[in-house]
Amino acid sequence: MPVRPDDPQWLKDAYAEGRIDEKFVSLHRDMIAFTEKPLLGQPLEAESEDDFQDRLVAHAQLLGWRVMAVRRNVCVLRANGSTHRCTPWLYDGEGWLDLTFVRDRLVVAELKSESGRIRPEQEAWLAALKKAGVEAYLWRPSDWKTIEQTLK
Repeated sequence: MPVRPDDPQWLKDAYAEGRIDEKFVSLHRDMIAFTEKPLLGQPLEAESEDDFQDRLVAHAQLLGWRVMAVRRNVCVLRANGSTHRCTPWLYDGEGWLDLTFVRDRLVVAELKSESGRIRPEQEAWLAALKKAGVEAYLWRPSDWKTIEQTLK
């Protein structure tokens, strides 16, 4: 049986070997302190999507999930002076979900803040993935209990 990432000895070793980075340490100082039972705490409902994603990824990695996300890397300047960050996709990639998790199964999730709206392309990917038998979810910070159950 593989060592669980929520095991204090695993955490000590991972930190000593550099497998846990500074961002992980700063997000989870209570876990790095090697308390008897590491606590993640629940995201706040007002949490930004980026903060929610960081907390969720750290939680999933502690449970042994491999996680993949595509970083938005193009910034488009609009005529009105505002900017829009986007990802250049090939083929049908527009709207691909935020996170892909792999452990003993495949899980994909689109993350939104409590007030965030899902785009039609994201809805289409959710529907297509579910039809193909993939666990595909739309998660918000208020879904934390469901997220914990899904990823345990």
